[in-house]
Amino acid sequence: MIKVAKANGAKAAKLAGAGGGGTIIALSYEPERTKEALLAAGAECFLELDPQASGVTVEYVNQDSARRIAATGE
Repeated sequence: MIKVAKANGAKAAKLAGAGGGGTIIALSYEPERTKEALLAAGAECFLELDPQASGVTVEYVNQDSARRIAATGE
């Protein structure tokens, strides 16, 4: 799958999942071309991510929680 992805527009690709998880992560500036090639090679579904998404955020419920996390790292 990595060879297929990279031969069809992906700049990078990585297998993920423990023990045959069956997941490939591919970075492509030509997502339609890459997807079509992966489908032809046997891929079953896709999850597209927004490269402009904000990512992980941290929200504190109250100040006591924030102090506890800062003091203990938990």
